[in-house]
Amino acid sequence: MKTLMVYYSHEGNTEFVVKKIAEKAFGKLKESIGIDSLAATLILIDPKDKPSEDNDRKIEDFCKEIF
Repeated sequence: MKTLMVYYSHEGNTEFVVKKIAEKAFGKLKESIGIDSLAATLILIDPKDKPSEDNDRKIEDFCKEIF
């Protein structure tokens, strides 16, 4: 069994738009490699230029999922 974790970072746009873009990308990735689900996903918006406690929490949660 192979495990796949995916991280998506995007600059600009609203959270709604970025989530839609990321979810579409995750779906295409799953379809292209023939899997039903991803072990973990992470979506961040401007994490470098706009650091936030919410992004820190998301990163921590993602790391917990993959370790």
